[in-house]
Amino acid sequence: MYYADSQPDAVAASIVDAQCSPILRTHIVDDEPNWRVSRQASAMASSGLKVVATRWHAGHEQTQEFDAETPVHCHVVKIVLRNMSIRFTVSGRTVQDGVTTPGTVHVTEPAVPVRCLFRGPYDVLHLHVPNNLIAECARDMTGHLVPVLCSKGVPRKDMTCRFAGARAT
Repeated sequence: MYYADSQPDAVAASIVDAQCSPILRTHIVDDEPNWRVSRQASAMASSGLKVVATRWHAGHEQTQEFDAETPVHCHVVKIVLRNMSIRFTVSGRTVQDGVTTPGTVHVTEPAVPVRCLFRGPYDVLHLHVPNNLIAECARDMTGHLVPVLCSKGVPRKDMTCRFAGARAT
């Protein structure tokens, strides 16, 4: 193979590597000014109509602890984007302590206090989902007087993520 023949493949590979890098900032999703806080929080609270996605990430080897309370107007869906070591507590109860992997999901109900100790690099996507959307989606749920979406305190793994690294044959 000549160098000229391999160059397009090398360029394509470097583009894919850059696009998939957890450190690359694409600005598709706003970074959070504070953990689990959206820059659009006040606008979302007043309209209650939009799901807002935010990202909380850092690539450094440092231990940091943060706390927050889920706003009363929404649920917060946490989706882990990289391997990371955390201790995550909900209402004072530890629900995750150790390494968590990409695709792990947790839903926190409105007005619930949370705390997280990050031990090293982290990358998390938070979806701030208005309660009216939860109610709309949960209308047909039986056994619930008030529609609610929750993780029952335990993070869950999205099983479709186990195939993300597999090659197609």
